[in-house]
Amino acid sequence: MLEEEKLIEKAKKGDILAFEKIYRKHGPKVFRFLYWKTSDIETTKDLVQEVFLKAFKKIKSFKIKKGVSISCWLLRIARNTVIDFYRTSKPTYSLEALEDPVLKLASSQPLPSQLTQRNLENERLKKALAKLPEIQREVIVLRFIEGLSSKEVGEILKKSDGAIRIIQYRALKKLREILKNEKI
Repeated sequence: MLEEEKLIEKAKKGDILAFEKIYRKHGPKVFRFLYWKTSDIETTKDLVQEVFLKAFKKIKSFKIKKGVSISCWLLRIARNTVIDFYRTSKPTYSLEALEDPVLKLASSQPLPSQLTQRNLENERLKKALAKLPEIQREVIVLRFIEGLSSKEVGEILKKSDGAIRIIQYRALKKLREILKNEKI
């Protein structure tokens, strides 16, 4: 954490190389988060650029807090950016959305049967997640896909740790019901 704090301090002073290191470290996490929101690779790439441009401009306002990393701050910017994006544009759908970049990175050469099974499971999970209320979906993605603590998720969503745990509990309960009732 000390190394990251040094990078943040350097970036606050205008060090572009320090900010680039922050981007390289946290860019993939921001990309995954936004991809779950858009399901479109090109839109996600554009939004990631927008997030890091905003972050670069506002890095001086970032305050280091114990137990909360810069990734929480970046994901909050990403969340607000994607909300703004959907407010100002109509959703578009792409055939590329059927291909999940996370699956591509997971294994270089999976067997066709493994790839098919993963795609089916991934689609089933995406459909089930889509049936959850937005706040529950965000908590599940941030907690289990991004691996953030409930405190970090609370920081991003501006809710208490306890509220996040309750939302998570209800979301998992509802997700289990959805997956149980869904037939494949």
